[in-house]
Amino acid sequence: MRHDPLNQPLLRLPVLLFVALTVFMLFPGSRDLIRLPYSGIETLNLVVQNIDPSSPNASKMIQRGDVIVSVDGERVRNYNHYRYLTSLNRNLSPQTYGLARDGASVSAEVEYAPVPSSIVHRKFGRILVGFTFLLTGLLVLLRRADAIGFLFSLNCTILCYLLSDRPVFPSPVLQIAAELFDDAVILFFPAVFCISFSCFQSERELL
Repeated sequence: MRHDPLNQPLLRLPVLLFVALTVFMLFPGSRDLIRLPYSGIETLNLVVQNIDPSSPNASKMIQRGDVIVSVDGERVRNYNHYRYLTSLNRNLSPQTYGLARDGASVSAEVEYAPVPSSIVHRKFGRILVGFTFLLTGLLVLLRRADAIGFLFSLNCTILCYLLSDRPVFPSPVLQIAAELFDDAVILFFPAVFCISFSCFQSERELL
């Protein structure tokens, strides 16, 4: 009988914990998605990538490539801290952003609006797809406790994690921990996918 090193309960436990963590953050993340003020500013980490032409800040002096340094005078530590600072603005009042642009400091007043329904629908569509991945992977893991089931479930859980939104954390420790965990998942996913593909190929050759 061929030995399967992944067919061990202790090795499947991290996947089940990852599933539980993803589910635990899925619903608070969906709630915060609706509650967060909408500026129309799209960022990658803290670097401005685009500004929605229909947003209140389309005509502001904010440019692609600007780095968000502070919000209302408070220095921004990381992306999750930035989300937290904007989430406190429940009355949608303008906030002053400190930006770094080509080595110079720039200040801009950012206005907010409720999240457009089109964005809410698109985000919840992604969450629904992610939850389907998660449920499918969990069912496969419960029915097939070998390397193939383990890796298939792990891939599905990672896809669900990447498609869903994380909640806003008020604690600085949780903010940086969530950012580091996000980076780890993104870096880990290609390796998991390649290992899964190799196992699937080996399984086909044995049939």
